[in-house]
Amino acid sequence: MADYPPNLWPIPCAILAAGLSRRMGGPNKLLADLHGHPVLAHSVAAALEADIGPVWVIVGHEAESVRAALAAYPVQIVDNPDHGQGLSTSIRAAMALVPAHSPGLMIHLGDMPLVRAATIRAVYNGFCRAKAGLQTAGIIAARPMAAGGAGNPVLCGAAMFDDLRRLEGDHGAGALLRSKPDALLQVAVNDPAIHWDVDDPEALRRAWMTMDQMKREKKAPG
Repeated sequence: MADYPPNLWPIPCAILAAGLSRRMGGPNKLLADLHGHPVLAHSVAAALEADIGPVWVIVGHEAESVRAALAAYPVQIVDNPDHGQGLSTSIRAAMALVPAHSPGLMIHLGDMPLVRAATIRAVYNGFCRAKAGLQTAGIIAARPMAAGGAGNPVLCGAAMFDDLRRLEGDHGAGALLRSKPDALLQVAVNDPAIHWDVDDPEALRRAWMTMDQMKREKKAPG
């Protein structure tokens, strides 16, 4: 692990997985098969591989099925009985677990299965460097940047905790970050998947095709 002051890490990663999957047209998108594993399992595996701290999965819709799908993964499952009231309720459920001394919370989305572990780690490393005074001062959050735009996941520093606890409805951290652009660290990554979610059958088909291509590239000689 990076040699940063001990009070800057570990940072928990909350994966939001409580939504109703309305755009998928019936089945829970997070449980859809993607190369032999549920969509959500890919997101969880990347967060675990990034190794920045404990991984919490916030569940609501079809919670027991989601819990069963993740039985083999060393994560903490967090129930959100209010998930029908919007994204903010899952963030608040995660915030209820954040230790008082934690320097931040990584917020990731369960329907973004192609985001790489290296991307999660890069956002974490950038935030730690900033907080250690090695880069831009005054940073309260960090997120990845690729292909000219910002994406997910987002690392929210402790300075944002009160605002996160006050979120309501279907609002996430995005609006908070847009209101404080000078305090947001944009971390350049080579990962276009920071913009790709699996919200409907066509997006799932594209994810399959992308993973097929990634596997072919790994097998290619040289």
